[in-house]
Amino acid sequence: MKAYSKYSILFTFLFLLLIFCCCSKNDDSIDTSTISVEIGVAKVNLAINESQKLDAKVYNSGLQAFGPKIDWSSSNSSVATVDQAGFVTGKAAGSAIIYAKYKGKSASCSVSVSQLAMVDLGLSVKWADRNVGADKPESIGAFYAWGETSVKSVFNWDNYKWCTGGDYRSLTKYNRYPEWGQIDNKTVLEPADDIASVIYGNKWRMPTGDEFKELLEKCDWTWATLNGSRGAYRVTSKINGNSIFLPVTGLKEEEFYFDLDQGYYWTSSLLAKKADDAPCYANVLHFSSEEKWVGYTFREVGMPIRPVSK
Repeated sequence: MKAYSKYSILFTFLFLLLIFCCCSKNDDSIDTSTISVEIGVAKVNLAINESQKLDAKVYNSGLQAFGPKIDWSSSNSSVATVDQAGFVTGKAAGSAIIYAKYKGKSASCSVSVSQLAMVDLGLSVKWADRNVGADKPESIGAFYAWGETSVKSVFNWDNYKWCTGGDYRSLTKYNRYPEWGQIDNKTVLEPADDIASVIYGNKWRMPTGDEFKELLEKCDWTWATLNGSRGAYRVTSKINGNSIFLPVTGLKEEEFYFDLDQGYYWTSSLLAKKADDAPCYANVLHFSSEEKWVGYTFREVGMPIRPVSK
């Protein structure tokens, strides 16, 4: 009885192995009319130097096939490349189509690469090479009030999105105290109110005050100019030597520009280090040619944004 059981197990194993080998060797004889290929997403947005893995599946008569060798290709490798593991990398601003092919059947995914380039400084986040709305690294880009996602020409409490009646003590969002308006206890911008996330997708966002402090502490800041800009810091990582360029920006109140020889950049966080910090203020990176620090100012002021990504 024991011998019979042993032979039965051996026979079953050899039979299954034979089926597996035959299926593998006769791959070319598969009826391709029953095959389909699918990619998990229809569209991908990338920055320059950013990568994302695409997953493709092959189905035969509605059943998923395991281990098929998929051939990946790009319609425009100068914009986006793809390796044979499905990793897509943005190379230049533009559009491309990524194809996953198997046995003459294919699926596609459109890729849009923004002008934004992702720079790895060896820090907790990767930094964009330019400001939101900037066409090149030395450009200032667009100005936004804190927590707003629309460009406007006049900045004041009368048209600020998150208060009523032009009164900064009547806040409607991002507030912890009853004397300042409606309470929601939120101190960091949600993605829907973060212009970097709105424009470039949820992989991007505005930096926190702590991330700007990390940039100050772990990089060398050298006052410089780039392509005729009126002044900026070249921020070079002490860890890997990569760098970004932060131009002077000024800020905007009402319809007027101020401090055009200085840099102002919004963070995603309210001034909320102490229990009595007023929620009408948000943290901001502020620099001149002589000093640089993370401070705060009124939320309704217009400033540029420098995105970050994990």
